[in-house]
Amino acid sequence: MMTKSTISENRRIIITVVVSFLAGAFWLFALRFVTLKPDNVHYHANFAVFVDEERLELDSPLFYEEIQACGGEEFNPKNRVHL
Repeated sequence: MMTKSTISENRRIIITVVVSFLAGAFWLFALRFVTLKPDNVHYHANFAVFVDEERLELDSPLFYEEIQACGGEEFNPKNRVHL
């Protein structure tokens, strides 16, 4: 039979283990973002086309490429400049 002091001691141990686990997980998560530096930079330009002082809307899907075209390890101008 468990006494009140045994139950209280078990509860303290469980709370200590849970708090320690959460603190460790938090520090590992924070350490990852402090030490992780991206290897490459990827920019997308924001520009507009004007014809006779009127903005031309480029909202048709014909003006955009699939997301798979946005990348590549080799230096290729098509991979570097796109909408």
